[in-house]
Amino acid sequence: MPKVSVIIPVYNAEKYLRQCLDGVAGQTLVDLEIICINDGSTDASLRLLKEFAAQDQRVKVYSQKNQGAGIARNKGISLAHGDYLSILDADDYFIPTMLEELYARAQATNADIVICEANGYDETTKRHHVLGSSVNVTLLEKIIPGKEYFNYRDIKEGVFNFTNGWAWDKLFRNSFIKKHKLRFPEAIKYRASEDGVFVFSALVKAQRIAVVKKVLAIYRTNVSSSLSNTREKMPLCFYEAIKALTKKTVSNCSPPRWSPRRCKCWRKKARVRAPCRGRTRRALSVKSRPRFKIFA
Repeated sequence: MPKVSVIIPVYNAEKYLRQCLDGVAGQTLVDLEIICINDGSTDASLRLLKEFAAQDQRVKVYSQKNQGAGIARNKGISLAHGDYLSILDADDYFIPTMLEELYARAQATNADIVICEANGYDETTKRHHVLGSSVNVTLLEKIIPGKEYFNYRDIKEGVFNFTNGWAWDKLFRNSFIKKHKLRFPEAIKYRASEDGVFVFSALVKAQRIAVVKKVLAIYRTNVSSSLSNTREKMPLCFYEAIKALTKKTVSNCSPPRWSPRRCKCWRKKARVRAPCRGRTRRALSVKSRPRFKIFA
C-alpha cells in the first residue's frame, strides 16, 4: 500500500501538465501512487500522461468522457489505495518536499487532515506572490496557541476562515474520507465552488487537523481555463455550494453564523453579490448582521 495517492484530474492542461507531473514524480517521498484522470481532453494532455506512465510505473492513467473535475476527482478517490490522499489540479505544482513533510506531520499527529501554506504564481506576470489566505497562522496561534493538532470544536469561530477551501494544499487520510463518504459535488451548479464543499465538510468532521507552517504548494493564478475564473459566469454556484455545505455539516455540529459581506469570493465578485446575498442568507437561516464569518 503506498503512503500517498496523488489524484490529478486533467482537462486540456498540456501547457502546465509537464511541470505538474514533474513536481509529483520528483517528490522526496517516493512511495506514491499517481492517479491521473483524463477528463476527455482534446489537446495533447493524454499523450503526455501516457509518456509519463511509460517512464514511471507509479503513474496510472484513466480516461473518461468530459464530465467535470468533481466526477474525475471522485473517480480518483475510488481508485486510490494510499494511506493518505493528495488532490492536485493539473495547472498547479508542489515543492519537492511537500508530500514527505505533510506525511511526516500526519504520522506524528495521527491527523485526518494536514494543511500547508501556499504561494501563487501569476501566469500573466510570470512572478510568484504570497497567498496570505492559504493558512491563517496568526488566527490559529491566537485561538489555539501551541497546539499540535485541533478540530472544529477548538476553533468554532474560525473553522471556516483559518484556511481556504482548496484541496491541493492538504493531505487527507484515505480511511477518513471513505468512512464519512466524502466526495466532491458532481452537479454543474457547483462547478466553481466544489472544492469548498468537500474541504469544509472534511474540516468539520475531522477529529485531528494539523498544519505545516511552510510554503509547499504553488497555485497558478490568472489561468483562463481555471475553475476559479468561471465564478463570474456562474455567480450562483457559490450559493449552491453554501446550501450543500450547510446540509452536510448540520448533522455534525452547529456551524458558525456566516456573513456573505465578508466572504472573499463575494468581495472579489462585487457585481454578483446583490442578486444572491438574500437567497444565501435564507438558505443558511442566518441574520442580516451575523457575528461570525466563514470563508474569509
